[in-house]
Amino acid sequence: MSYIYYNAVHEAGHTVLALCNGCHVTKIYIHKSLLLTTNWNFDPRKTAPVVPYAIQLAGSIAVQIQNEKLNTSDDDGFGIADIAGSDANWIKRIGNYLKLMGLSDDELAKLDETLRQIVRETLLTRWAVVEAIASEAASIMPSTPPINDLPQLSATQIAQAVEQADPMFYSGVKAYLTSA
Repeated sequence: MSYIYYNAVHEAGHTVLALCNGCHVTKIYIHKSLLLTTNWNFDPRKTAPVVPYAIQLAGSIAVQIQNEKLNTSDDDGFGIADIAGSDANWIKRIGNYLKLMGLSDDELAKLDETLRQIVRETLLTRWAVVEAIASEAASIMPSTPPINDLPQLSATQIAQAVEQADPMFYSGVKAYLTSA
């Protein structure tokens, strides 16, 4: 395995876990912060809150896996709980919702531990797909800051990477790779 830009691995982690959980992925794009971002969505009436919680964990766990495999120490991109939009902030917000629904702090901590293990196992099982998506995502990173038309990796391009890496997985998730 060769090194892949850590932000691309992070977003590929989100993408793979979103697909595994039946969430729609429309694109990976360059955010105005000049970092990659995954655009995924779900129906909150049909999706348990633990699913987006797990998906938010997946990005940082994917980078941790790559760091372990390559003995590197890239930032996992989880962020800080007080920064809006960060994965840590989303986890905090979903955790607060789960507490309002009756989970104790201890139950939430146990859930977090369990979900982290499940996400890790899932990503390791689909690691070839994570790498394929990450390689494609890294290829859209501009060498200089773009002025207009930030690059993106479309659902079709993600689908091609997934299909090439794991045709069986692709057959089960292709319906979730949709245009915006």
